[in-house]
Amino acid sequence: MKDIIQHTVLSNGLTMYLRRTDLTPNLVYLVLSVKVGSFDDGAKKGIAHLLEHCNMGFEKYRKPLPILHYRARAYTDYYSTNYIFTCGKGEVGTVFSLMQELILGKSKKPEEFEEIKRDVLAEYQKKQGDEDYRSLVRFFGGTAYALMLPVGEPEVVRCLSFREVEEFFSRWYVPGRMAVMAVGDLPEGVEEKIGKLRFPDAGEKEPYCSVTRELFEDKGGFNDDFFIKNIKIIHCFYPLPQWETKQKEKFLKQNFLYDFCSDVIAKALDGSRKYGLDKKGCQRSFFAPKRELMFFSIAGMGSLPDEKRWRAQELREEILSIVSGWLDKNFEGILEEYREAFRQPEDYISVKLMFQQCIEHYVYERPFTDYGNENRILSGSLEEIEKSVVAGLFRKIIKDCAIVGGGAGAKLNLYH
Repeated sequence: MKDIIQHTVLSNGLTMYLRRTDLTPNLVYLVLSVKVGSFDDGAKKGIAHLLEHCNMGFEKYRKPLPILHYRARAYTDYYSTNYIFTCGKGEVGTVFSLMQELILGKSKKPEEFEEIKRDVLAEYQKKQGDEDYRSLVRFFGGTAYALMLPVGEPEVVRCLSFREVEEFFSRWYVPGRMAVMAVGDLPEGVEEKIGKLRFPDAGEKEPYCSVTRELFEDKGGFNDDFFIKNIKIIHCFYPLPQWETKQKEKFLKQNFLYDFCSDVIAKALDGSRKYGLDKKGCQRSFFAPKRELMFFSIAGMGSLPDEKRWRAQELREEILSIVSGWLDKNFEGILEEYREAFRQPEDYISVKLMFQQCIEHYVYERPFTDYGNENRILSGSLEEIEKSVVAGLFRKIIKDCAIVGGGAGAKLNLYH
């Protein structure tokens, strides 16, 4: 499988990623990634997210564009805003025209502004009714992550003006804070199209005052579980140490070991009649440069006995027993599953994952490499994995994780 990566910074400061692959014919992802998120909102909480919606007005508020195989979506997190276009090779030129309009600030329309604000406020209300979202807010309680949620605060969003959004755009949407990524079955001329993108004449201004871009002070984490009665949640916070990002191969091996261990836990609980799986594997969110906080999430839909509903230690011991027993019986089998996956690239990598790796590298400095090199590293790492090491790691994960539940019949989630 072809996977050729080109990464460079152009003379105007714009970062460019080209990743050519023949994994999925006629599939192209074009991404505009901007290093501005809710931690850059300052007192105007929600303005980065509101600007994202304004820039995507062509997708919802205007007539559909005559583009075949075309999709667009966007999201804002704490550190970045990302615009993702999916198309066929024949539509790349038209999508670049849309991206050019966005970069020049022409996607925003003042006549759509009030309707867009209503949509953003509706999104906020919807999140308030989401159990997982509320649990995550509580999980971040007392930190900047709870204070500066990307969706913002409704009373602030209601008062924002179109002029304030435009000023925010001109201050942050500059070449030095942007990357354009083209990933997939790329046609000829993509590099030239990126090089010809034009930007507003205004120079980069001093940024707004932002919340500090650090995860948390190093205080060793919080080691005790505690129980919040009004929302029925057992909550424990445990930050992972900083990855050694300069050692790419070591990072990839460490990360793969966590992925392998998460798969063991998911497969074990999936095979257990006591807990069914709602989600499988690891969900990671990269909130800070050179720092990683991993959420290991398992949602079981089975009813929990009343006497165990909020007894974290007993739940941990029960889960450990299930996973330990499964690993003893199935360790060699799961190794063979991985060997087979490495022989079939589509079983463990996708074009979507490829562009996500580019975003994580640009915004969070997370190391990545091409498929051939990654396959070599991970295949070798697989043969080095020992059952005792996996057992020790999943014991640490289950011991340190947060346990979140909603009572009998509700989901059980583990966050690490």
